[in-house]
Amino acid sequence: MMAKKVRFEAELIMGHKNIAAVLVPFAPERALGTKPVLVDAPYSRKPQEAHLVEGTLDGTPFEGWIGKRWGHFLIIDQALRKRAGVAIGDLVELVVSARRRGAPAPPAPASGTRSPSRARPRSSAPARRARSRAR
Repeated sequence: MMAKKVRFEAELIMGHKNIAAVLVPFAPERALGTKPVLVDAPYSRKPQEAHLVEGTLDGTPFEGWIGKRWGHFLIIDQALRKRAGVAIGDLVELVVSARRRGAPAPPAPASGTRSPSRARPRSSAPARRARSRAR
């Protein structure tokens, strides 16, 4: 059985937490006939549901996933943008199909992706000194 392919154009945007993405104009459940799996998303501490995909970005092959946050989106990491020769604000052509095998490969997080509210907590307690046991 041949995998369904969906072709669309979208603007490459800088999204939440400085992560480049394109908005996906369809529901992957319906268009690709897939069920979501859990992936480690660079924008969340907890695994998120996403649809594994493979395809091309302006003719450049990639593997990734379609997530849902404020609509469906596909993260376009810096390495893929460089290989495809695209930049934020460009209108890009994507062709995607379901990827049923392989571990979901989360994109590398961009530098500075932690929001201030998610920074590691610092202790407000004074530092403890080791006591000398000598008598």
